[in-house]
Amino acid sequence: LVSAGAINQTGGTLVAGTLTGSAATAAGLIQPVNKIGTLGNFTAASITLNDAAALTVAGAVHGGPSVTIVDSAALSITGSVSATAIGLTGASITIPGLVTDGGAGTVNLVATAGTIDETGILIAGTLTGNAAGSTSLTGAPATANRIATLGAFAVAEPGTFTLNDSVNLLINATVSAHQITVTDVGNTVSLPNGTRLVTDGIARPAGPIQPANLPTSASNLGGAYITAANFNQTGSLTVGNLGGANNILRIDTTVTTKFDPVTGLQGPDTWLILGLTNGATATGNINVRALDVAVTGQGGGATLSGSISGLIGQGAAGAGNISPLTNPNFKINACPIHSVNCVLLPTQGLPQTNPVADINFGTLFNPNDDDDDLLLPIVSDKDY
Repeated sequence: LVSAGAINQTGGTLVAGTLTGSAATAAGLIQPVNKIGTLGNFTAASITLNDAAALTVAGAVHGGPSVTIVDSAALSITGSVSATAIGLTGASITIPGLVTDGGAGTVNLVATAGTIDETGILIAGTLTGNAAGSTSLTGAPATANRIATLGAFAVAEPGTFTLNDSVNLLINATVSAHQITVTDVGNTVSLPNGTRLVTDGIARPAGPIQPANLPTSASNLGGAYITAANFNQTGSLTVGNLGGANNILRIDTTVTTKFDPVTGLQGPDTWLILGLTNGATATGNINVRALDVAVTGQGGGATLSGSISGLIGQGAAGAGNISPLTNPNFKINACPIHSVNCVLLPTQGLPQTNPVADINFGTLFNPNDDDDDLLLPIVSDKDY
């Protein structure tokens, strides 16, 4: 306990089962050979702690402008960590407790050898990080997290990145992972110019695909999956490949999906899936390998432009797909999606039973009668 100044560790080793304390100014416990098992209540104008043992932050740690914890072993936050700038590094990180920068600062999470698993509350003005294993920031409940901006975040292959959020979210840098899942129900996800999503996926199979069979985050095929009320992209968005030659981008909205009208989405290897529910609309420019629009409910529409599989104009419209039925309100390059030469052909559902069963095959009344040697099946509504 230091009432008027700082705590400075200039050498030696600090070994403690449980460490607590306070300082009027900064607290710097910087030796990487420290062995601290539990960090209890600790308050200072800034806190820096290096550790070489598995560490549990069980108390309330308040660092004012900054808290930096670097642990070469596992790091767990069961209590709380609060500061304007927070940096947490561990071989792996678990957060069943609270990590908060007040909603206007920065939080950086780094797992050098394992995963990041947050099931508590994460509040960040800007969140960044990287992990050797999967990163799951789901919160408890799912609406607990409040992250305003997702900055650069990298998860090594084949790890996944999952984020549940409950406020409007800006994705403002490169996010890379085998699978990226961002769920922000009822809010707006925005991507400004220069944002990059680097991920995996598969190439779209040929032929029609029913909406229930389109890839989702639960399919575990890789790709980026964003769910929100509104999706708003400006400038240029690039979707690239992480480990293969294909990637998937699926966007599910209940109000609007907006790509920039000039540059928009640049994904030459991307299978783009737009899930439009409850009359949602889609606009803007896209350049992708494949397009599926899955419509749920009544109303809505699409006014898209760009290319599909290198085709522009009417060719792009013909290469696009829409389910469950074609609809003149959903267009790309001013042509209905999945139209032929900009003409929307009538569609009819597949029969539910074998149509051959509806044909009546008769038999000859008298096989020995040469005048009645064949009785044709009835295939029309009239007798001739």
